[in-house]
Amino acid sequence: MKFSRCTILLLALACIALLAAGCTSSQPAITPAAPAATAAPQAAVTTAVPALSTTPECPDKLVWDATWDTRWMGYAGNHDIRVIADGEEGEPDSWNGINAPPATDLKLSQTCWDVTGTVAFATDPVCTGTVTGKVEKNQLVGTWKTGGCEPEEGSTDGKFYLTMATDNQSWTGKLIGTKWLDYCSDCPPNWAGRKA
Repeated sequence: MKFSRCTILLLALACIALLAAGCTSSQPAITPAAPAATAAPQAAVTTAVPALSTTPECPDKLVWDATWDTRWMGYAGNHDIRVIADGEEGEPDSWNGINAPPATDLKLSQTCWDVTGTVAFATDPVCTGTVTGKVEKNQLVGTWKTGGCEPEEGSTDGKFYLTMATDNQSWTGKLIGTKWLDYCSDCPPNWAGRKA
């Protein structure tokens, strides 16, 4: 009896082992074919791809690099400078007419996309400052700052947005003091310039 118990126990363990191993199919096991011999890998051919530049090339013309004869009006009157910039010469509302604001001197130096310069507002006494900007297509966008004088009430610094005309000889835009940035986001242009 002892022998049969051992035999039954061994047969039971063998069945459990076969089930655990997944041998439940009555078909013979299939041996996969040996993989075909592969050729030795060839040396990789590499071609250098130039890295893309994140900074576009400099413009072909430095159109902002000049001394400009400009007219500027503070936003107190909310006037459109284009009336004066486009006015018929000799008329009161023309570039040099009696209603035109006094000249504001602007000297700009352009290096690639960067522009720096000086400005002298025709206030009494003259208020001088600096401008710094970036060229974006046909626009110059930047900031201005004076040495403490206020060309526009309550502001010694601010922002400007200028759009160059297609002939690259004149522009119109806005010069806004920090105090007025929120108030004048939709104000008409108050600054115009012509190459001197």
